Amino acid sequence: MKDLNEKKKKQFIKGIDNWGLLILCLVIFGMIVYALYGIKLD
Repeated sequence: MKDLNEKKKKQFIKGIDNWGLLILCLVIFGMIVYALYGIKLD
């Protein structure tokens, strides 16, 4: 039972890492798009 909990915890942490990467990519993409549109608006 304890092993199962440890496995779940590791998967949960891995899931957070994946979400963190996804959010980071979206933020970077958003900044690039914002910069490009900002240049076009000027």
